[in-house]
Amino acid sequence: MLDRGQKGARYHAVGEEGVSLRVVAEAIATGLGLPIVSLSAAEAPDYFGWLAVFAGLDMAASSAWTQAQLRWTPTGPGLIEDLKAMGHSTAATAAGSSATGGAPKHRRSRSPKAQPAID
Repeated sequence: MLDRGQKGARYHAVGEEGVSLRVVAEAIATGLGLPIVSLSAAEAPDYFGWLAVFAGLDMAASSAWTQAQLRWTPTGPGLIEDLKAMGHSTAATAAGSSATGGAPKHRRSRSPKAQPAID
């Protein structure tokens, strides 16, 4: 497939468009059995740290150009379907392992009991 592409070109291999961070966060939280909380833009930096800048942006991805350039059509599950089918219990165990002190290191001052969604 990429042999049809141009050297140095950037391609987006997304199957669907317009999937918000909120929907992704909800799917992950549900899979991990975590409650979902909503954070305001003012609360986001305390939870996400430097990543809050990106969490609040509308960065929709599209593969329309990629599909046209490569004569490609996405197959397989969409992002949310794929997240729902993941083995989250394995990921949760790894994230909370004793090697990381019982909680993911990226967490800042908030409790690891809730997965936020940005409004």
